[in-house]
Parts: sequence; C-alpha cells; structure tokens
Amino acid sequence: MSIVCGVIWMTARERFLSIMAFEPCDRTLNWEFAYWVSAIRQWYKDGLPEMEGIPKEFYGSHVAHGPALFWPDGTDLGGVSTYPMADDVNGYFKFDKGIMRIPLNIWVEPAFEIETIEENKDSVTLRDQWGVTQKIKNDASSAPLYIEWPVKNRKDWEKVKKDRFQPDIKSRLPVNYSDLVKEYNNRDYPLVIGGYPFGFYGGLRFLFGDLNLGYMFYDDPELIKDIQNHLTDLWIALFEEILKDVTPDFCLMWEDMAYKTGSLISPDSFREFLSPYYKRLTNFLKSHGVQNIVVDCDGNTWELIPLWIESGITGTYPLEVNAGMDVREVRKAFPRFQLMGGVDKIQLMKGKDEIDRELDKFPDIIRSGGYIPHGDHCIPEGVTWENFKYYRERLFEIIESTPVLS
Repeated sequence: MSIVCGVIWMTARERFLSIMAFEPCDRTLNWEFAYWVSAIRQWYKDGLPEMEGIPKEFYGSHVAHGPALFWPDGTDLGGVSTYPMADDVNGYFKFDKGIMRIPLNIWVEPAFEIETIEENKDSVTLRDQWGVTQKIKNDASSAPLYIEWPVKNRKDWEKVKKDRFQPDIKSRLPVNYSDLVKEYNNRDYPLVIGGYPFGFYGGLRFLFGDLNLGYMFYDDPELIKDIQNHLTDLWIALFEEILKDVTPDFCLMWEDMAYKTGSLISPDSFREFLSPYYKRLTNFLKSHGVQNIVVDCDGNTWELIPLWIESGITGTYPLEVNAGMDVREVRKAFPRFQLMGGVDKIQLMKGKDEIDRELDKFPDIIRSGGYIPHGDHCIPEGVTWENFKYYRERLFEIIESTPVLS
C-alpha cells in the first residue's frame, strides 16, 4: 500500500488479502469471472474493439476467462491449452489485476496421449489428456457426452497411481519456474496454488465419473479412502516443495459437487470420504501461511457450506442464483465465510431496469467484507454488449462508492 497525493493506493494483492481477512478497505476488487466465447464473438460485432482477439480453435466451444480466476496462459493442469484469455474485455473495462496460478501440475503426470477414437461430420470421440473418453459435438451445441473414465476398480487405480500420480516435482513444473519464483516474490496480484481439477470430490469425478463414483462409495469404500489418502499425500508433498520458495495468497479447489437443487453427496458420506482429507490438507496449508482456501462449486451449495467450514475451507464461488444461492442469504447465514460471484447472469439479458434492481442487492454485502462481486458463472451469448457495458459500468460505480467495513 502506498499514498500518492494523499490518496491511499493498494495493489490488487493487497486488496484481495484485506477483503478476504474482513478488514477495512477503500473498495472491493473490480473483477469479472468468465464469458462464453460466443458472447465475446458477438460483442466484437456490436462494438467491443478487437485487439488481441480469440484464437479460432476456441470459437464456439470453449470459455474465455476473465482476470478474476484461473491463470494467465490458459493452460490446464494436463499441459494442454484449454481456455483463451478474454484480454480485450478485460482491457476495455480496466479490471484490477487478476489471479495468477502457480503452474504446478497436480493431476496426471505424464498426461495421457490424446487419442481420436471416432470422427464424423457431427462429432469427434476422443480420449483426452486425463484419460477420459468423451464425445464432443462439432457445433458445441451441448456439453460433451462422457463415456469412459480411467479407473473402474482397484487394479486400474494401482496402475494409474504407479504411472501417473507420483510426487516428482521437477516433471510437474515448467522449466522457467525459478524465474517465476522471482516474479512471485515481488508480485502485486493474488497468487493461487491448486486449481482445476484439484479437489477431493472433483478429483474422484475425473477418475470414476459421477455415476460410477456414487456406486463406489458403497461398493468399495476402502478403495475410495486409499485414493484419497494417496492424493492427500501427493498434494502435500508437492505443495511443500512450492512453499519453500513462495507463499501463495490462497488455495483454489475445484469440486463441482452440487446441482440445481442440492449436493451430489450426503453429509454422512461427505464426513466419511472427504472431511478427513480436507482437514489434513487445510491444516497443512494454514500452518504454512496459506490462510485462504476457496472452493469452486456450481449449483446449490447450501448443504455443503457448513461441511466445508467444518473441514477448514474459508470461502466459495460462483454462487449460482438460479440454483438458489442468494448471496444476501448466504452472508446472513455465514457472516465470516468468503464469497465471490452471485450476480445473476440471467438478469443481464434483460433491460437496464432489471440490471439496476439486480445490482441494488450488493452495496451492503460489499460493505460487510469478505466479498468480491461478479457474474454467477460464465456470461452467456444472450447478454448483449450494450447490457454488459451497462452492468459493468454500474457495478464499478457501486464498487468505487462502497468502502469495505465502513
């Protein structure tokens, strides 16, 4: 923090840490979460200046992430480019510096070789870098159809564990890591460790698939516990090496363990199959100076938040409004739980009056601390450029005029 001409000036990192600690701050962060590429493509036609653009291979099928979350190079943890950055949107609105992710691969290493199994004019079926077989429509008119996962039984797990889940830190970091450490230790942006698909439910989904996982909790609970123990050991070993060089500002876990009306796992199963491993990891992180541990989970998470809090989790996003996550009610119920998101993207498709009514919800929550407002998931194509501009300009006015814990 510095003072220029009598005005307090804070970096994005300083603001983030202050907000997450529920400390007084001049304002919250000006961030957006993510956008569908189809929306940005339309915005270019309607007035968004196209400077950086979006690579053609991403058109129609992928998400362009804004600065609030994820990492700057659009590289997923399997080493394959998945998401472009929405640099033109971010630059137009002069968002605060966003989160950078330490490029540590915490999932399969080496990645599976991507293999095309079948291809026709409508779709392609392939095994991806994480060993998941999926059928993808060429026009991206729906989510992929997932067909097969890398683990079906203990024999599969033992092979995958031996071949791809070992704590070889050197193979899991980029060659320029030492240069990155120098930058990280002089950063003015929030730094995160973890990320997609790192999580104790999310990870199991990528090994078994949702339906198979539901059966495995009952058919072979000891296998699930063995996997969780190994993953916990692996992640603590990897993080311990990183923490020798730099202390991240928070840990991000991807779980997506809820749907529109509730959790995909019962409280009893959560406490048996997830809580012990969450606690080991969160205790380790906090003892090493990482105090903020945030879960990315879509859907209705009312039942999950108390379980996360029990397990050492400190916050969540994106708070999907149409899944019952009214950020005002969540704040009342959990006054010291960190929240991000919660702006109803559906209202952004309507008129300025509806956008105003939506944004009127947020000054009191911003003022309460521990909150960063942005869309409750990817901004869809139905949000016009005119509406998006109006929403972001109005939200920034609110952010600028609403000191935290005033």
